[in-house]
Amino acid sequence: MKEENIVENAAQMGNHVLRPGLEALAEKHAIIGHVRGRGLFQALELVSDREAKTPVNRGGYGGD
Repeated sequence: MKEENIVENAAQMGNHVLRPGLEALAEKHAIIGHVRGRGLFQALELVSDREAKTPVNRGGYGGD
């Protein structure tokens, strides 16, 4: 793992590839309220109202 720089590679891939892609999706879709995470471990917060940051219902869809 050390020889292949797996930890550093995961951090770079997450910060320079995955995160920007998720942020671009958030700009296009109102259901994505927040993107957060580190490296390849990222999360999307799904909301029915982006301004109020109201979470979506478990069985419902609140976006476009």
